[in-house]
Amino acid sequence: MVISTLSSNVTLSTPRAATGKVLVDNKSAYSPNDNDQNIEAMLVQPDGKVLLLGRSFYGYETVIRLKTDGTLDTDFGNLGKVSSDWGSSLSLQADGRILVAGFNADHDFGVIRLNTDGNLDTSFGEGGKAGVDFDGGGLARVVVVQTDGKILVAGSGDNDFGVIRLNADGSLDSGFGDLGKVIIDIAGGEDQVDSLVVQPDGKILVSGSSYNPATGGWDFSVMRLNTDGSLDTGFGDLGKVVVDLGVTHVSDDKSYGLFLQDDGRILVAGTGYYEHYLSQNSYYEDYSFGVVRLNADGSLDSSFGDQGRAVVDPAGVYDARSDAMVQPDGKILLFGGGSYEYQNTITRLNADGSLDTGFGNDGFVTSPSSDERYSRLAIQPDGKILLAEGHFTAESSTLEDDEPSGEWDFGVIRMTADGSRDTNFGDLDDGIVFIEGGDRNDELIGRRHADIDELLLGKGGNDILNGGGNAAFLGGDDILDGGAGRDSLTGGDGADLFRFSNRADSYRTASEGFADQVHDFDPDEDRIDLSALGFTGLGDGYNGTLAVQVSGERTYLKSFEADTEGRRFEVTLNGDFGDLLDGGQLIFAPQFLEGSTVGEHLSGTRLAEILDGAGGDDRLHGAGGDDLLDGGSGRDLLIGGSGADVFRIASREDSYRTDSESFADRIRDFDPDEDRIDLSALGFTGLGDGYNGTLAVQVSGERTYLKSFETDAEGRRFEIVLDGDHGDLSTEDFLFATPVADFELIGVAQSEQVVCG
Repeated sequence: MVISTLSSNVTLSTPRAATGKVLVDNKSAYSPNDNDQNIEAMLVQPDGKVLLLGRSFYGYETVIRLKTDGTLDTDFGNLGKVSSDWGSSLSLQADGRILVAGFNADHDFGVIRLNTDGNLDTSFGEGGKAGVDFDGGGLARVVVVQTDGKILVAGSGDNDFGVIRLNADGSLDSGFGDLGKVIIDIAGGEDQVDSLVVQPDGKILVSGSSYNPATGGWDFSVMRLNTDGSLDTGFGDLGKVVVDLGVTHVSDDKSYGLFLQDDGRILVAGTGYYEHYLSQNSYYEDYSFGVVRLNADGSLDSSFGDQGRAVVDPAGVYDARSDAMVQPDGKILLFGGGSYEYQNTITRLNADGSLDTGFGNDGFVTSPSSDERYSRLAIQPDGKILLAEGHFTAESSTLEDDEPSGEWDFGVIRMTADGSRDTNFGDLDDGIVFIEGGDRNDELIGRRHADIDELLLGKGGNDILNGGGNAAFLGGDDILDGGAGRDSLTGGDGADLFRFSNRADSYRTASEGFADQVHDFDPDEDRIDLSALGFTGLGDGYNGTLAVQVSGERTYLKSFEADTEGRRFEVTLNGDFGDLLDGGQLIFAPQFLEGSTVGEHLSGTRLAEILDGAGGDDRLHGAGGDDLLDGGSGRDLLIGGSGADVFRIASREDSYRTDSESFADRIRDFDPDEDRIDLSALGFTGLGDGYNGTLAVQVSGERTYLKSFETDAEGRRFEIVLDGDHGDLSTEDFLFATPVADFELIGVAQSEQVVCG
């Protein structure tokens, strides 16, 4: 038998995967109580980092950058966030600088330019900002960089299609249109711009929606400009095209995507609203996805859909924030998050406009949700798929007077190319939200909800970490790790974990203290995680132990053994805990007890340990502590003892039966309130009838059997035996293999850079 102290990367349970989703709280100094709601644009940088442009419920814009794993990029702006004067669209220059376009109370069209670190590029415009106005007002919606570095911004100008062009320094390009501006009336009514694409020949396509006074409805509209800003009269009707999707006499069509195919044909995607009349005064409303395809000259391409139009109706989608993407194979993904009952739907069309019935359920993948409103779709260079959303964090997602009751956060989901959740991205699968500081002196404040758990990581600097947000509010069960520096840690309400990952993160020398201070340690609920540091328990402060010393109203956990730089590990707790710290509140380095190829009896202690029987028919007894027991091969008896224990089976051949004999492991004292059975390595996905990757639960007398009825090539069927009647076992008692996500996207190939918004 081998007994050793585990290295810092060993834990007592299967490592937690991520959920594939990350939530970001967008409270700002301008609106600390504001509700976050809409993601206006999403852009994937060539290095895989993700830029989000969000607008909160009361109109405050923020640019957020995420790392490739979904955590905030704290080297960008202020801990990953930059406040913006404008917020409708994002674009990336070839040198990595970031353009943000939109509108505000001061200017109709505005652009700011950020350096790669999120700071304003003061060489652009006036102090990093350029603003342009129209006589009748305007709203900028999209920004695109030309290959020569000049910047195109499109939107509504004087209620018509408006386009401006800026030089690379932010000044108006007087050689474009009328001294840098173009205003075009499309159909005699109000016009709204959504998208802009520059053709390889430099001509400029602009799409949006136009109100037609003659019909009383909105239609898709496209115009094409020459490189100097004049209308290209060889396109459509003297440079303009208007297309009505409607199949009835009343319809409103809104465009949200413009795509140029390699052959020069043009796709315009959006939604259509229809009133289906049942009688003269009776009708019902319907919202559908719609795509039109134009030839290079602006005429409808009759080979696409129904004479150039393709309309599909995903049941329940209610014209909310939508997006589209054209795959390299020409298939078209249409994506909508309904504002009515928040239903999210992805539809795929073939390249000819017909519904791709091989995708999802006859062409549709629908995921109704009460707390998510997806709005943007992007594809990373590696082919992974990003969905951006507004995420509701209240206990119920209701609408009161047309305003959300509760709080919205920004969220991003990442899926692999086959549609499954990417478990290397986002928050941990137990719902913990990740908040990370930088190398400066940061203040990290958790959200003020009892049902939201967070991991606050200070990294460098003398940080202030507060898991509860405000003392007047509840906090979740948080993990606080100050990192390097002299940090102040407050968990708030909830069962919090104060974690120390390095002995040099909290210490004192012979003359000075650099110890972290825990302000509100609750010995009944909170824990201090020292498992990465190698200490084995409480003692006299020598030989790998920690001493407990009380001085006035403070308690010190300290080692008297210095490292080569004279640092001795120390932590300060506010309050007198001299008689309350018995080691149960402290998580020390677990020990590893390993058997051999013969049957053995491995016994743990009151501390947390890993017991691995290896080969043979073993008896494993965890005793106290939160232990992990793995019998290995052979017919093993597993006894967890007190504590929250994990019983792990790493191979189907470790516990099984045949038609004539049993070689199943037996768990003597499984406690469903605390213990878990880890089967995540075996491929089982849940409980069921024992077929198709599920396990059946059967009770016989005073024993419960978990079994598969599917045999391997040698006639072995997986089985575990539990003492006692556990017929009410549920999936919460197990760690199964990671399930497939709700959405299934198939065959989406990579693209180099995606700009949405």
